[in-house]
Amino acid sequence: MTKKAPRKNTIRESILASLPGTQREVRAKTGASPAMASRWILYLRTTGEAHIGGWAEPPKGGTPVCVYHPGPGADVMCTVRELTPEEFDRRVSTANRRMQKNLDRKSVGKAVVVRRDPFTAAFFGPTGMA
Repeated sequence: MTKKAPRKNTIRESILASLPGTQREVRAKTGASPAMASRWILYLRTTGEAHIGGWAEPPKGGTPVCVYHPGPGADVMCTVRELTPEEFDRRVSTANRRMQKNLDRKSVGKAVVVRRDPFTAAFFGPTGMA
């Protein structure tokens, strides 16, 4: 009787093939769930098959994000500084103003129609002017 060869671990190989990248990029390339990607990256780091090779600025501000690289190596210390609360507030308020501007542009010339559900309209009337 011949012995079967051990099955290849395709998830491990696909995650290793998707490196270098952040955890989000690994998830996008492999289709893995956030928990699965996190566990596999942690496993690869503990076995010495991957390491933190750099840091990236997050797209919306906040805590810097690890960029994982394949192969053994020492983890790189973070050099990206976090946004100060003032910088974060400024970035958020700018995004909010931009979003409000787009909403205002889309709603120009459109009448606002208030309709009530039939049950409420039966008690208070269709427009609430009881």
